[in-house]
Amino acid sequence: MPDCGLGSYTREVRGSPIWALSTVIVIRAKEYGAKMKSTICFATTLCCAAVLLLVGFTPASGEIFVLANGGRLEGDLINTNEVPRQQYIVETNAGARIVLQRSQVSSVIRQSPALKDYELLLPKMPITLEGHWTMSEWCREKRLVEQRTHHLEQVLAFDSGHERARYALGYSKIAGKWIKQEDFMKKNGYIRYEGGWKSKQEILLEEKNNHIDIKGKEWRKKITMWRTWLIKSRGKQGEALASIKAIRDPLAAAPVADILEDETNRDLKLLLIEVLAKLKTGKTIGTFAKMFLYDNDANVRDRCIDELSRFGKQAAIGVFIKSLASKDNRIVNRAAIGLGVLSDPATTLALIDALITKHKYKVGGGGGISTSFGQGGGGGLGVGGGPQIIERELQNKDVLTALNAIHTGVNFGYDKQAWKRWYAQSNTPPSFNLRRSD
Repeated sequence: MPDCGLGSYTREVRGSPIWALSTVIVIRAKEYGAKMKSTICFATTLCCAAVLLLVGFTPASGEIFVLANGGRLEGDLINTNEVPRQQYIVETNAGARIVLQRSQVSSVIRQSPALKDYELLLPKMPITLEGHWTMSEWCREKRLVEQRTHHLEQVLAFDSGHERARYALGYSKIAGKWIKQEDFMKKNGYIRYEGGWKSKQEILLEEKNNHIDIKGKEWRKKITMWRTWLIKSRGKQGEALASIKAIRDPLAAAPVADILEDETNRDLKLLLIEVLAKLKTGKTIGTFAKMFLYDNDANVRDRCIDELSRFGKQAAIGVFIKSLASKDNRIVNRAAIGLGVLSDPATTLALIDALITKHKYKVGGGGGISTSFGQGGGGGLGVGGGPQIIERELQNKDVLTALNAIHTGVNFGYDKQAWKRWYAQSNTPPSFNLRRSD
């Protein structure tokens, strides 16, 4: 039978119905002349592939044997059932058998059936634009990404303006020019990173945050363990106490602060405050300001404001000024106490505005007699009905105390307007007469 390039593949099917079919097609090719021979031979290959699928025959997928010396050998493994593996008996595509000792092979890569089919079809492909495009579509269906890319690039070699090939290769048309997304992003300073495109600064920041997150988890685990040793008295209290007091890593600030906010034991709270104060981070300031405002233990609050007066004063003042507008009157007064301790004259106007604040309360309900309050402190009794929401104006003693502490000897009580007039006069620069005297 004339050779149409099927090579050893035809030997595998000689004597089968496929061989007969191939023979008939090639014989017919002779009748039409040499001009049609290559086209019909390519059709023969495609026909054989189709018949193989119909009759359920699948050619061996083959393997790639990566040798210890760096070489590669392709073929089919014959002794597939050998256990334990001592040697590899390989039948090459040319039909030769080669025996490799186990020590000669570093790894074995099994080729997919689709890749084997591709190797059989490739020699039959017409070297034309249409041939490469057809093969690229076949590769797409078989998910042979690398091979498809090759044929798409060959299509562009025939026609650089082939739109479908361009888009398939990831090109976009920008300002009339074809450019790949990868080239466009690199040109604009972006780097491929974890499946996306990011700037160098974004990558550095993400890596830094990942490092902080990892270290934070490590510290949280350690501190939680040491806390357990302190609480459950397992004979390791001394080691745990020394370990906690020795913390100096700023990356431990976040886990220390989180554990501190959830802690209920006063002694442990004071210990963690001591540790956090030494770390001196933004997390330190925020946690101490929050605990001063919301912790119910006066000793804890006093320790927090003491630390804030030594570190983070301005940031804490910002938190306290904002808290003067709290709906909770207790928080308003605690914020004022904090501002009084930190004693910054720049907080004067905010404190004046907070001398008297309005707050809403729920009263009544339960079907009995309830007490209600009118504006200015007046009260009354109501019988029955559901709960009611009332609004009261409250004079904040701690706000006035803070103003008196900041401005010694000045006291206008709760008269906001008097305070503001005094403040305006005190902060108005003196005027000068610049006219020359005669």
